[in-house]
Amino acid sequence: MWSRKPIRKEMLKLEGVIPRKVMEFGTYETINGGVTAGIGMTILPKSAVRQLAESGQIHMHPVPKPYRDVTTMFIRRKRCGHDQHDAIVFG
Repeated sequence: MWSRKPIRKEMLKLEGVIPRKVMEFGTYETINGGVTAGIGMTILPKSAVRQLAESGQIHMHPVPKPYRDVTTMFIRRKRCGHDQHDAIVFG
């Protein structure tokens, strides 16, 4: 998973939101479960929450402009002298 903690903290502060408690989870399923249970809110890619929003389980709100664009990188393990891969893993 990636960290949006610096972006989240700055954005919430500028929007006047002061969280009482911050919880961090490692999977989209766990994060989405917390939101649908009413525990709190999160920042996730639209693709990770589209079905929940379409089914009415959550509400999506746009992220303010200065925080919308993020750099996404494709990463792989460095292999010595070998560029072939047995599999590509997508989450």
